[in-house]
Amino acid sequence: MLIIALTVQHPAEVFRERVSDFIQSNPEWILDGNYSKVFDLTSSAATDIIWLDPPAVLYWPRIFMRTMKRVLGIPQADIVPEGCRETFSGVFFAKDSILWWAVTHHSVCRDRFGPLWKANPVEKGGKWKRLGGWGREAKEWFEAVEELASIDQRKVVNVA
Repeated sequence: MLIIALTVQHPAEVFRERVSDFIQSNPEWILDGNYSKVFDLTSSAATDIIWLDPPAVLYWPRIFMRTMKRVLGIPQADIVPEGCRETFSGVFFAKDSILWWAVTHHSVCRDRFGPLWKANPVEKGGKWKRLGGWGREAKEWFEAVEELASIDQRKVVNVA
């Protein structure tokens, strides 16, 4: 199983080509993230789509704290890929700040993914699984996945 780490920005056509080539040459992969520039490629090739959709009031403080720890250089348990480093000015003053994105795109993502999930849910034989709420559903789902797959069998590949 390969996990696609997309951490370096490229022109859209280069990015799409690299992701397309990667998907075609690797039968098993996981894409972590919301990459609108390649969503048509990844969603059509995916066997399953897991939509993590917690309330903004739950995830925004977590994003803020995790981002502040990275800015301050405090070690964290989560994996931060190479090329994905935050700076104070980037976090608070850049137009592509993760904090600003989280605030402005919560409803955008719900508007985009909600109809896709409703039209193609796992519960009706589709490939979309929505994990919302305050975390219990996601925790239970992740525990079930852990039972099925050994983390030691994964490797992270950066296609950038």
